[in-house]
Amino acid sequence: MAVEPLPGEIQGPMARERLRVAWIVEETISFYKKHFVSLFVVFLLADVAVWMVQFYSGAQMANVLEKHGLNYTDVLLHPEQSASELVPLLVDLLALFLLMLVVVYLVSLVFHGAAIRYVYDRLQGSESDWLQCFSECLRKLPLLVGATIAAGLIVGLGLLALVVPGLVVLMMFVLVPQTVILEGKGPMGALSRSNQLTSGNKMTIFLFFLFWAVVLLLFYMIVEMMMPGRSLEVTEFVASALFAPVLPVATTLMYRRVSEQAA
Repeated sequence: MAVEPLPGEIQGPMARERLRVAWIVEETISFYKKHFVSLFVVFLLADVAVWMVQFYSGAQMANVLEKHGLNYTDVLLHPEQSASELVPLLVDLLALFLLMLVVVYLVSLVFHGAAIRYVYDRLQGSESDWLQCFSECLRKLPLLVGATIAAGLIVGLGLLALVVPGLVVLMMFVLVPQTVILEGKGPMGALSRSNQLTSGNKMTIFLFFLFWAVVLLLFYMIVEMMMPGRSLEVTEFVASALFAPVLPVATTLMYRRVSEQAA
């Protein structure tokens, strides 16, 4: 039975139903509720891994200061006395900071990629476990790194030029991780494929991300008003794991819908 085109839908042999923000939100909530425990636990582990990297980096900062014969008090209160060691100290601290960023980026990317595989398999009726999902993501990690860095550079240049073109480019490449993990595309192929899949839906995807950003902002504003000190840190740590699965779930739902329509 033929599907009647929706109002405003592109007509012709390539016509397809456009995504709607309400559909993305409803399907994301439905899937997340069904697989809440599994997704929450995995992303809680991701937060723990990131926290461990940051904690280790903080501990290494003390070692760097000791290496240069300095301490925090000397640097803050008597910078003129430590001037001779200041440049090498800053170089070492910058190297440590960049290394921490790279490790955190890779950890986050692996968990995000594994979640994409997990979500898609369940949407397709498969019961692959997390070990299989992580294994496949690790095999494709070089492609995923290359594709996400290429997308990030292009988006960054777009944002530097003008904000609006940068946001458009960002929406073009929002499905890059899915095209790498699920289709095995290389960096350039992933960019092209993501642009193809998001065609006609960029505004809807932008509005979904805007909606989600407002939800997060309101949540953290309420939490900060209600939670004191240490309780706030713990709550934000748990909330990070609670909200983190939403994006891989939502974008994988988008990918499945538009890829099936394209096919």
